[in-house]
Amino acid sequence: MFGVPLDDARQLTSPLTSGCALDRPPNASSESIFQFRPRWKEELVCIGPGGEFVLDFPMGVPTVYVPTEHAWAQSAPAWAHALWPVFTAELNAWCTVHDVAFFLDGSAKCYGAS
Repeated sequence: MFGVPLDDARQLTSPLTSGCALDRPPNASSESIFQFRPRWKEELVCIGPGGEFVLDFPMGVPTVYVPTEHAWAQSAPAWAHALWPVFTAELNAWCTVHDVAFFLDGSAKCYGAS
């Protein structure tokens, strides 16, 4: 299996189109540490207190591939290493709001870390 879904029960019901939920502000909570912004080329820009990085975000079926904690330690920027639990909780919540599948994947990586 390529990834492990955190929420097997969630079903995607709407395709990505202009004007969809992904066009709304990235995070509703003012207490969030991270912000998430989809961009073309099937990427999700993750912005945190120390910079930003990118995750794979295939759009055929909107899905975010998130590094497991071990993979996170190897590819996330140094400032984000200790934030894995917060990051995964906030991204999972964002995915739920935007009808995006969330998969923990040992082969997923953070790109363009700053």
